[in-house]
Amino acid sequence: MPTFRLAACGLFAALAAFAPAAGCAEADGPDFYRVVGLRPGEKLALRERPQEGGRVMAFAPAGARLRNLGRTSGGLSFSEWERASPARRAAARRTMWRLVEHRRVAGWARAVHLAE
Repeated sequence: MPTFRLAACGLFAALAAFAPAAGCAEADGPDFYRVVGLRPGEKLALRERPQEGGRVMAFAPAGARLRNLGRTSGGLSFSEWERASPARRAAARRTMWRLVEHRRVAGWARAVHLAE
């Protein structure tokens, strides 16, 4: 039995390491996003943290397919979204980030440039 308890504790600790950070949330959504709304020649930066100053981990070109890793940061909660005006929803979308993966590199992307 002690071996089982140690294994269970180890598994719990490993799972806890992947829990969302403060200010982030688990999110449903599509399996993949497409990069949209960039100027010609511009690429979408995937960042280490969900903020403009975050280190760039990779770039994704317009039209690239990014895997949704199921986390968001910023924006509105579901209940706030339901009550928000279209203008407030648009403003919130500009502040939202999504954790995505491109060519096996994970990073935070501005949600305004992601479409289903």
